[in-house]
Amino acid sequence: MKEHRYDTHHIDWRGIRIRITYECNWLAIGGYNPCHLTLTSEVPARCPLPLAETGFLSHFTDPELVNEAGGSVAFVTAALDAAAQSGSWQLQEEESRQLALF
Repeated sequence: MKEHRYDTHHIDWRGIRIRITYECNWLAIGGYNPCHLTLTSEVPARCPLPLAETGFLSHFTDPELVNEAGGSVAFVTAALDAAAQSGSWQLQEEESRQLALF
């Protein structure tokens, strides 16, 4: 069995610290070899992200897509930015900026 070698990066996206892990050859067998990405919101811990309500996402994709985007950080940032355009995420962001009295 292959030992996975994950690259780990941290980004600050809209005030949320996110840990990204990336394994570019997850299966390590001939043929199609998907890569594996995980996102975890760390500060605030497990706060929702536009790609993951729980603050955690495990995602398999084609490593060529990640390479074409400029690497795992660029790929994840672009995906977060695109998902953040949804009306539901924009509403959630707006509500989180407002003070709640009760």
